[in-house]
Amino acid sequence: MDGGGQPKWRRDGKELFYASRHDQLMAVDVREEADGLEVGLPSELFEIPIVQRPQLDDYAVGADGQRFLVKVPVEGESAERIHVVLNWPSLLE
Repeated sequence: MDGGGQPKWRRDGKELFYASRHDQLMAVDVREEADGLEVGLPSELFEIPIVQRPQLDDYAVGADGQRFLVKVPVEGESAERIHVVLNWPSLLE
C-alpha cells in the first residue's frame, strides 16, 4: 500500500476508489462493524493515466462502482486555435 489520491466513494459507501501513485485505479472494500470500520486490502482495477496533479479529478465513478469515466491525454498535435474577440459589440455598428 503506497498511498494515492483522488478518493471517491461508491454511492452505497461499501467501496472506496483512489488513484495510486503508480497510475492504477484502486478499490478497497469498506464494511461497518460493531466496533468500527473494517477496511479490506486494496486491489488494482486498471491503469489510468494521471493527466493532472494527483489531487485533481482524473476520473469519475458510476453510482454502482462498475463504470468509470477517465481523462486520457490526447495523442499528437491537436491544438486548435481559439479566437477571442474583445469588444465585439463595436463591430456591429
